[in-house]
Amino acid sequence: MLLSGTTLVSSVNHENIGNPMSHYPSLYEDSKAYCNNIMGDFPSPKEIARLDEKYLAKRCCLGYRARRILKLAQAVDDGSIKLSKLEELCSEASLTNCNKVDGMLKEINGFGPFTRGNVLMCMGFYNVVPTDSETIRHLKQVHARATTIGTVKEVVEEIYGHYEPYQFLAYWSELWSFYEGWFGKLSEMSSSDYRLITASNMKTQRKYIK
Repeated sequence: MLLSGTTLVSSVNHENIGNPMSHYPSLYEDSKAYCNNIMGDFPSPKEIARLDEKYLAKRCCLGYRARRILKLAQAVDDGSIKLSKLEELCSEASLTNCNKVDGMLKEINGFGPFTRGNVLMCMGFYNVVPTDSETIRHLKQVHARATTIGTVKEVVEEIYGHYEPYQFLAYWSELWSFYEGWFGKLSEMSSSDYRLITASNMKTQRKYIK
């Protein structure tokens, strides 16, 4: 080993200088396997469109939904679904534009009323309340109204209709206030406890989160 000024020169194996991990084969293989198992967040439609359906279903635990997601990504990638058109309609959150967007979404395979309602909300249209079993539970517990999938929309309109065009925001605020009243303030919880905030846990213990 030679030390000259501020430069340290040592005798090394030049064959392995390009891959320092070659000195630790076990660690290298473990790291390689780990990295190969990583998927990035929020992949683009093009990236999803190239995936194998079985891989997507298994890797993301999607089941039968994998095929629908794959077809959606492929349709966006090949231009069959034009996101730019949807974005244009979002520039003004009017009832007319909401109906136009809803009509476009209805043409997409797998986009039923509940899915479309959630998508519309994410796009800035708040006049639609997506309804499912959670909505039925909420109406029964908070408003003492017994409903079914067939009647829930009518009751939702009756209760939240006067908040138009912000029916969803009124419903969501009420729903979240109810959850916080049961489990405690979200701001005071550890993020690791968020997964415990479910309707099924309401059946076991009030203030489930300590």
